[in-house]
Amino acid sequence: MRETTPMRMAFKNYISWINYNDRIEGTIYF
Repeated sequence: MRETTPMRMAFKNYISWINYNDRIEGTIYF
């Protein structure tokens, strides 16, 4: 599964950033 589209990359980065923040708070979404 390849996700090389800039939009896809940005979306994945955004999601991982959200997950990182939530992990700090002690909660995990998505």
